[in-house]
Amino acid sequence: MSTTDSPLATHRITSDILNKFYPNVGDLRNYLNDLLEPSENTSQSNLVNDADSQSYRDLLNLSFVGVKKLTQKRFQFYPPMLEMRELLDQAQERLFKSKHPQNNHHLWIPPCFPCN
Repeated sequence: MSTTDSPLATHRITSDILNKFYPNVGDLRNYLNDLLEPSENTSQSNLVNDADSQSYRDLLNLSFVGVKKLTQKRFQFYPPMLEMRELLDQAQERLFKSKHPQNNHHLWIPPCFPCN
């Protein structure tokens, strides 16, 4: 396969290969949507938020899932409580607080020795 092949051709070839090993092959977005319990609040848009990166969207749309047997198990959709950026900010804040307790208001700088 050359590097000039279209993504659509690569997509089709990948799907054909997976279909030889798995009876059920589909894209990740549809697979995850099938796992969500149907309700009036769930839709395909639940997997993607406005703030999500294009890389994440590509992952959902261009990745394949191959399974031998489709599951009847369903999961309830819960809207995110935080955006990923907020979660990372909070985690960093907690890490910094644990490494530098607030009761330590003095900054200690080690002595500098001249290089010979």
